[in-house]
Amino acid sequence: MLDATGAASVQDVTEKERSLWLLQQLVPVSGVSNIPVGVRVEGHVRWWPMQQAMNLVVARHRALRTVYRTDGDVPRRYLSDVDVEIETVAVPANGLDDALAEFAARPFALDGSPLVRAGLFPSAEGDVFCAVAHHLVFDAGSSRVLINDLLTAYAHFSNDVPLPPGWSDEVPGPGELAPTAEARSFWSELLDGARPAGMKLHIGRPEPASPTLDGDVLQLDLPDTTVSAIRSLSKRAKTTENAVYLAAFYLLLLRNGAADDLVVGVPIDVHGVRRAASIGNHANTFALRQRVNREWSFAELARRTRDLLVEVMRNGAMPADDFLEHLRGDPAEWRTTPFRHMFNYLPAATPEDASLDERPVRTFRLHNGASRFDFEFLVMPGTNGASLRITFSREVHDRADLEKLAAEYGALLVAAADGPDRRLDDVLPLPDRAPAPAEVTAPPTEVSPQEGEMDELLLSQLVALWERLLKRSDLTPDSHFFTEGGRSLLAARLINEAGRIAGVKVKLSRLFAAPTPRGLASHIIAARAKATG
Repeated sequence: MLDATGAASVQDVTEKERSLWLLQQLVPVSGVSNIPVGVRVEGHVRWWPMQQAMNLVVARHRALRTVYRTDGDVPRRYLSDVDVEIETVAVPANGLDDALAEFAARPFALDGSPLVRAGLFPSAEGDVFCAVAHHLVFDAGSSRVLINDLLTAYAHFSNDVPLPPGWSDEVPGPGELAPTAEARSFWSELLDGARPAGMKLHIGRPEPASPTLDGDVLQLDLPDTTVSAIRSLSKRAKTTENAVYLAAFYLLLLRNGAADDLVVGVPIDVHGVRRAASIGNHANTFALRQRVNREWSFAELARRTRDLLVEVMRNGAMPADDFLEHLRGDPAEWRTTPFRHMFNYLPAATPEDASLDERPVRTFRLHNGASRFDFEFLVMPGTNGASLRITFSREVHDRADLEKLAAEYGALLVAAADGPDRRLDDVLPLPDRAPAPAEVTAPPTEVSPQEGEMDELLLSQLVALWERLLKRSDLTPDSHFFTEGGRSLLAARLINEAGRIAGVKVKLSRLFAAPTPRGLASHIIAARAKATG
């Protein structure tokens, strides 16, 4: 039964969903959680069969009919009637790339609106179909299911090709797996004592106090000689290609200033074949900690990385935010994730013989214009080779930084294949690295009060709020919310309560910029003064 808004099955959100909701509140004008995918056709797409196909696919997958909105200050999940009308986008001459970029980056509103959209971009060189979905209901692995289902449904409506038996039945989303006591013990032991400060590299700039998450992407094809070397190295080291690529990523970070105690974010589908045909946010992002001994060979590092991946798969049912209880953030960090760099390994989204109206189609990835992390390396293996896609923060890195890192990554892979049993220092010399001290980012100067203007009552109320939410009794006006144990999921609650105390609206981004009672009080005083003129 649907309510007056067309929504039903109201549910509380999971910890993973709450984290993504919070990220959208931090940068509401950004498409940081958008996952776009494009399909290029050698010819033209018939709009009506594609619209019918889209309708059927949305009806088939519960995740695409899931919406989110707040009930007071609490985000909730709803199953809703969702109509996704395919937009036909007029493309100016030589303007296809810009039109696709704008479509991919346009943010979704978490107000009960649909979290998927689709567009058709007619072009003389061949039409492009683009679908964009929010990460709350979609992940990179879902792209394969979405495109394959759209092609199946399009063939049905365009050419009367019968649908497979039972194909129109609803496919539930992946759901969340409950963590076991064994999984909690595994993650507690793995991450105990890890420190995000050790992952700062000697390239790039300090991230800003108030991030916009502005990002860019670098797309490269790995040379055939490199791909062949990796396949050979995988066999010789008795490990998977995925583990080889990740081991080389660890080594790349070491060579560029990270401490030997490395933590990298890796998204892994913990549902496997149980939800292989479904759309949704299947993957959890895990903090894979690897404490590297420089006396190891590269083959040893690759095997240990393989074993770590196996253990993570066995213990994967663990909400990502629960990892944070084992870490303390650094005062310089606006984020509370235990990693700054991501690695992913993902096969191509569609088979190479895919077609639409008997014309070849090619899937390609689009960028959403943002990057939550310093950078992410995505290795995409295919039948005829592999490509490397690097998404990076433009607030931290220039494109030249990542071009250098990409070249170095390729050199590491080739050198490792030439001598997998050599010491890591002998593969390519590693620099000495002492952990860098944390650097404190000061609150923005424009919200600092003048001497003597601090509202002592407001300050004491904020200190009390800090202590209540963090369950502490020893905090001061200069206690850093995240360093003292605060999680990003508590941040939204703190901001809402601080706003009620102060009588003014407080943006979430201000807490990341000024994460102490004194810093937040400074902003509130400035906001009050501005409101009264």
